Amino acid sequence: MSNNVYTQSTLLWEDINAELLLIAFLPPLLFGDAFHLNVSLLLRGFLQCFIMAFPLVLVGTLLSALVGYYILPYNWNFWLSLAWGSILSATDPVAVSSLLKECGAPPRLKVMIAGESLLNDGSAIVFFTVFSQKWYSSLNILGFGKDLTVAEGFAVFFRMSLGAVVIGVPMGAVVVLGLRWFSRRFSNDDSVVQVIGILAVTYLNFYINDTLLFMSGVIAVVAQGIVIKAYGQKYLLGHFFHHFWEVLETILNSLIFAVGGVIFGGIVSNQHPLRLGTSFSGRDWGYGILVYILVNIIRFVLMFGAYPLISRIGLKWSIQEATFVSFSGLRGAIAIALATTLDSEIRRDTALYDPRRKQSTMMFGVTGVVVLLSLVVNGTFAGKLLRRLSLAKSSNEREEIVEGHWLLVKKHVIATMSKVTQSNPSTFANIQLDSVRECLPSLLESIPDEELQQHLPGSVERSAVVRGLISPSLRNLIDDDDEVGGGVDVLDEIGEDGEYTEDDSQPPSDSEDLLLKEQRLVFIGLLRNAYSKQIDNGELDVKRGVVLSLQRSVDYVENAVAQGKPLEDWDFLNENSNSIFDPSKCKLGDRHAYSSLLQTDDSKKIYRTIAFLRAHGEADAVYGECMERKAAMSAASRES
Repeated sequence: MSNNVYTQSTLLWEDINAELLLIAFLPPLLFGDAFHLNVSLLLRGFLQCFIMAFPLVLVGTLLSALVGYYILPYNWNFWLSLAWGSILSATDPVAVSSLLKECGAPPRLKVMIAGESLLNDGSAIVFFTVFSQKWYSSLNILGFGKDLTVAEGFAVFFRMSLGAVVIGVPMGAVVVLGLRWFSRRFSNDDSVVQVIGILAVTYLNFYINDTLLFMSGVIAVVAQGIVIKAYGQKYLLGHFFHHFWEVLETILNSLIFAVGGVIFGGIVSNQHPLRLGTSFSGRDWGYGILVYILVNIIRFVLMFGAYPLISRIGLKWSIQEATFVSFSGLRGAIAIALATTLDSEIRRDTALYDPRRKQSTMMFGVTGVVVLLSLVVNGTFAGKLLRRLSLAKSSNEREEIVEGHWLLVKKHVIATMSKVTQSNPSTFANIQLDSVRECLPSLLESIPDEELQQHLPGSVERSAVVRGLISPSLRNLIDDDDEVGGGVDVLDEIGEDGEYTEDDSQPPSDSEDLLLKEQRLVFIGLLRNAYSKQIDNGELDVKRGVVLSLQRSVDYVENAVAQGKPLEDWDFLNENSNSIFDPSKCKLGDRHAYSSLLQTDDSKKIYRTIAFLRAHGEADAVYGECMERKAAMSAASRES
């Protein structure tokens, strides 16, 4: 290996302190993943996620350890095999979560994968801490490691996991109080203070738990993120926080993979000056591929072994969802960070030619192969598997909706052109067609000059031109004389004045039922935006509990619609926002106090109802402009 500046700089990065690596990179990544969870669905499916993240991770760690102990030829003792098994048990939700969002997967599936991965990371790090300490102790290095008994091991596990929750939840509550204090809607400085405060408390929370109290910083940060998402999101000002955290996560993910890539490259190139006597050959690549296959088999066995139980509790899941969850267990940033930590600890406390270095080097090399194949193979084919399992079945309907919206834009333009030219024919008598096409190239490219000329001087006949814009795949959705569609001819809704007229006399067609689910989801997105707009404009006071119930109603109905159910967010609000005060349980002297509480509760109901109606009115107005099929539009609107 050459001794240039680039080589020396990469060696400095490789020798980064293990504790510094974890505390510098993990807290923002973990908080970001926790904050993006749907808390309402997470609470409903928490038992599922807990089973997948703790009992199944422990079993997976044991099975992976057996692979390392009996199959790999590196003479690892059982404690190193267990530590390595816990590393491979940590999954990364980032790549698959973005893929699920892009493909339009059900919210329930997103929560199951992301929630399992976050809790999985926390449990894997706790197991890694216990088993790595046992392995360090077995190396007989003075002051290195701790020989834990079985009872001590369980005590460490419960202290690290439960103790971290006890610390993480209050830290999240402190942040929520701070966000509430700095939530002036018209102060740009407050948004910066909010982000700095969240970032500072996140790092402080991880440091206190991981370094000072020797508990799980991962679980503490996840607990903090969930609390802030549930009760503090409404206080966040604008979009600055989301943009900042997205950039920060991208940078930290890139850096942690860069550090892991430097170490992995030094191992597989067999030219690293600090890894003398270690050779990563083609045989080791083969063992890495074998481990990747076995690790995936183990995950499938675990998930389907627990399927009879998990499919009946919480959010439940189907065979298709269990298959995808099993395949989507990508290994990523956490696995790289833990492998780097173990390797750097050994190299720090051993001499250059110490044979014990080879064990940690080969461990990192095999782990790097598994992570690489996991990202390349599982990450690449996850989207195709999602569609093959019909978990993103609505993508075709969604494409039809997008194409239908583009058609509406064209029709509106033509209707407006006709209306304007008819109002003053002399003004537009000599207009140049080329000038018109230059202004609207993509809209008018499919219209011949002869037909376009008919509309510019004020022609009334527009149907033929508009119909020429429609692709054959959409004709059955809009023609009233189609043998399949049988629905409303929206072209006839354009009146002589160029405006749309409504005709609710005809019932929805079968084709409308095919698109109704996607149109419900469109309406839910408009609702979410309408509530956010009320908050941004100061119309909805974030310091009142009404905001939380409204946001949760949207989360709930989104999951319900994804399962084929109708829009019932108003019913959800009524069922989950009732007063907790019961007049029959009040003493005679407390009736006045109860009366004031009841009035306060009634005012909240009125406040919530006004916000609900305003948001639905705005969403319905936008929805009516976007949706071409009036019957389907009315059905989706009436349900909510």
